[in-house]
Amino acid sequence: MDTFERLHFVSTSQLMRILNCPRRTANYITKTHLIEPRFVRRISTPRGEDDVLTLTRFKEKSYFTLAHDLEVSWQMIFSSEPPAGVKVIALSRDPERIEIRTSKRPYTPDYFLGLEGENLDEHGRKKTCFYFCEVTKARPGTHGTRDLIEKCERYNDFFETGQFPDWLKKRFGYEKRDFRVLFSFPTTERALNFVADLAQRDFPKKGKFFAASESGIRGGKDFVGFYDRTWYSPKDHPTLHTLLEHI
Repeated sequence: MDTFERLHFVSTSQLMRILNCPRRTANYITKTHLIEPRFVRRISTPRGEDDVLTLTRFKEKSYFTLAHDLEVSWQMIFSSEPPAGVKVIALSRDPERIEIRTSKRPYTPDYFLGLEGENLDEHGRKKTCFYFCEVTKARPGTHGTRDLIEKCERYNDFFETGQFPDWLKKRFGYEKRDFRVLFSFPTTERALNFVADLAQRDFPKKGKFFAASESGIRGGKDFVGFYDRTWYSPKDHPTLHTLLEHI
């Protein structure tokens, strides 16, 4: 399972020097107090002061690309702490591990999530559910509805070709024939626009797709929003759903 943690930077100015980035990017990082640990190493100062966090192997990224990466990390943290009775059995953003094959070309989701509940299925096994997760961060108009619909078509293609059961067994060691797809958006309006557009289309497997806003996912101070009634579905929007319904 991929591991993420919160990191506190002493000041925005320090972060600007370390990253050689504009102030707005540094402000975003210090506001969220988060960046991937693989970019971080600790060094001791000559006078034995507290360790200083230094970023290494950092590649120049645009503000929106960096914001997307950070939001993926945030959501993985929220999803890794489900309520009592629910267990995370798969959580990864490793491109080589979660890549899927479609009839057009290979495709890599932002991350993959698997949950196990306490209820039993018809075979007496604990119910599980698996999700491919997509984080949409681009400005409106730069990541249009057509792009999102194409992503949905890729997932339907992956399901219809019957690859998922073998893919899941090989990559994570579990058995399941179906999966769902979670889309997150910067605002509730954009999440609702997406499910409304999908609902109006002659599109198969609409019930497989769910959408939520970042504020809904983040929830309150205890970060429980990810598992609250946060998710919209094309089947019955604007009714809100919880992922716990699936297990």
